[in-house]
Amino acid sequence: MASPSSSSSSSSPASATAADGGCPISQVLCEDGCASLGSDPLNCGSCGNVCADPLTCREGLCACPLGTDLCDHACVELARDVENCGTCGVVCGDGETCLGGRCACAPGFLECAGVCTDVTSDDANCGGCRSACGPGDYCSGAECVLDCRSIGTACEGVCVDTSEDPEHCGRCGRACNPAIEVCRFGSCRCTDQGTDCGRGDDDCVDLNTNPAHCGRCDNDCQPGEVCADGVCQATGADAGMSAGE
Repeated sequence: MASPSSSSSSSSPASATAADGGCPISQVLCEDGCASLGSDPLNCGSCGNVCADPLTCREGLCACPLGTDLCDHACVELARDVENCGTCGVVCGDGETCLGGRCACAPGFLECAGVCTDVTSDDANCGGCRSACGPGDYCSGAECVLDCRSIGTACEGVCVDTSEDPEHCGRCGRACNPAIEVCRFGSCRCTDQGTDCGRGDDDCVDLNTNPAHCGRCDNDCQPGEVCADGVCQATGADAGMSAGE
């Protein structure tokens, strides 16, 4: 007795493909293949409808990305774009920023006489509106300071050239020893009366009187001795004891 035929044709579920072209149901067949007309920028809303840069395809329409608007062929954030603040073409002024679609003074700026002003550097509004620096001063860090920019550095209320000033050599307050040093290029240098013994700021010494370099570099006098004419000599009670021996 012949058994019933067990062969049967298998097929993919109808929901997996569309009837034409084999595209998924959510897509349609266009010239360049299957496309989602709701989001494909090359086939937006209909086959062949290409969105121009910088637009993208949103729900079948060419539009700017969410949160932006089209202004002069560019997608911008009207809430913070300084050249399109709140509305296309509204440009914020110098010292202004766009906050929530409105032009306002940027951080660090104050509105002085209707103008956003950097009070950290404005000579007429230094540290605050209508706080002007006096003659010879300028505004730096919201404070009026002596204007030495064309001369050198302000030290103790005076403009000095720290490259050659012996009382402010290299920096304010660093004085050279006038007996043996001069200030050259911001460093205290030995004169003919001094000797360079290589100890940082105390490089230049007088070998005739320096107890750490008496007569020669690094020749230290003993406690109780002084350096005189380049020779370590006892002083006071120590000198009397040495004479009595």
